[in-house]
Amino acid sequence: MRDDDLPLLEALVSDEAVRTYLRGVAESGGSAHIRLTKTPANGAPHLLDVRVPGSPAPLRLRAVPLGPPSALGWPLQLSLHHASGPPAGLPEIPDLAPLAPRSVRPSKSPPIEIEPPEAPNVAVADDFDWIERGTSHYSSPPRSIPPAQGIDLGPSIASVVRQLVDTTDPERFAQLAPTIASRVVELAEEKQAASALRLCSTLEVIAGEAQARTPAAKSMLELFRDPRVLAPFAMQALDGDGSAERLVVRAGKRGARAMYQARLQRGAPEARTRFIATLRAIGPPALPMFTTAFEHLEPRLSVPGAVAVGEDLLRALPDASDDALGQLVAQYMGSQHVPLARAATEAIARVWPAQARACLTEQLAHPAPEVAIAAMKHLAPLGIGTREVERLRDIVTGAYPVANVVRLTAIETVGLASLDARAVARMLLLDTLARTTPELEDVVVTLCRALLLVGGDTTPIAERWQASTGTLRTRLEELLRQRR
Repeated sequence: MRDDDLPLLEALVSDEAVRTYLRGVAESGGSAHIRLTKTPANGAPHLLDVRVPGSPAPLRLRAVPLGPPSALGWPLQLSLHHASGPPAGLPEIPDLAPLAPRSVRPSKSPPIEIEPPEAPNVAVADDFDWIERGTSHYSSPPRSIPPAQGIDLGPSIASVVRQLVDTTDPERFAQLAPTIASRVVELAEEKQAASALRLCSTLEVIAGEAQARTPAAKSMLELFRDPRVLAPFAMQALDGDGSAERLVVRAGKRGARAMYQARLQRGAPEARTRFIATLRAIGPPALPMFTTAFEHLEPRLSVPGAVAVGEDLLRALPDASDDALGQLVAQYMGSQHVPLARAATEAIARVWPAQARACLTEQLAHPAPEVAIAAMKHLAPLGIGTREVERLRDIVTGAYPVANVVRLTAIETVGLASLDARAVARMLLLDTLARTTPELEDVVVTLCRALLLVGGDTTPIAERWQASTGTLRTRLEELLRQRR
């Protein structure tokens, strides 16, 4: 089939500099992630028209899809289109030797993205099947991309930053993109997070300017959101590198996904703590990652290490209401794995405040002491009403046998009853106090302390003090003294 008979794709890029760069990639037989206006017909060769707003005609290249799309766009192997001549009206393109000489060998590294979309119009490939594919799927670091020739930014990051700051001409600034892309990937491969952060910060300052070079700077910043760049920095963040953590946090939802993938390979206590802290720092942008991770993790909890990953994800949830995510967390509250049930119980109010009170009330009589206690402690700030007091009645009175620490916590929780439930709470506490023998000293003291919290006449406490001896009498006397 002649090239002219191939299926036609189209890509819209922001300016001439990007189109020029793609021409250089095609000359060297390289690859790039590109957002397309329609889906390729198959994995066979296509024609690709690269259009720039305001330009009279497109740049036509030959493109071969390399795999499924991602949030970065379609990965395409590019080459020059060999036809009888350029499309009518296509202007002559200057010699691109300074950017991508013909002597450069085709890159074997994964493609760098070109202007990755914020909201892709294609289905995103699923990278959460880690249990079947194994964590080694995420362990390969990005390979260096052969640097563009003819633009020497010097050996140090300082020279790169200085060149970016001093290059105010927008066309010349845009021509730095291939070299910046190469340098960013090299910094990621070499795990030079501090230098990468300095470069990223410089581009952020330039991107904030109202100048002609601003769009090119924003495009370069997208390099720091490339999953292949973020992967080694996420690993560094788990190892305690502060610069790497800042880079991952700045990457938002893509940084969250990189952290999840890194966590699959790091299970040490220190790494788990840093994982939780970093995701908390990312905040609400991480919510899509949590939703996908919980959905894929739940049926795979029998795999070694999966419960710990789930526990860390639950502990890392930000304070951000999300009904769909809240429903997933509520499901984990019923898990047979106690660490998951406890972590979900502690997290439910952060992501599903509208339903948290009802969910926590159902956990009050959980057979695992740590889960029941967590439910009581997190229910208290939401309000202990009459319904909650009644659910705790059998635990407070001892009718429902539980560990002593659970009973004491239940009594303390009743003592925090809201104003409209205090009468019911006081009657329950008084009745239980009258039935409790002195041998249960801690229970007696906790009941008296809870009675002081709900208010009312202190006479029953004073009478119990008068009838007590030993350490119980001393402890009750101290309570009454504090009341005065």
